[in-house]
Amino acid sequence: MPSRRDVTVRSAALPLELKKDVYLTTLSPIERIKVNAAPLAFVGYGVHAPEHQWDDYKGVDLKGKVAVFLVNDPDFDANPE
Repeated sequence: MPSRRDVTVRSAALPLELKKDVYLTTLSPIERIKVNAAPLAFVGYGVHAPEHQWDDYKGVDLKGKVAVFLVNDPDFDANPE
């Protein structure tokens, strides 16, 4: 598998190195998936936690789109300095 993927942003190719700049995965139980010209939808950390008044999906339409989210977990208990 190539170690680089490109994402087009405003007609310009943005090269992304796998495992350094981007991690690609799917919930489908298949080995490979091809996505061509699908829009991206940013969903923060991808968290739905009503007990913390947190919903990264609220108002986001993901139908036909690729969800892009941050790696790691938000710190619900963090106190801003």
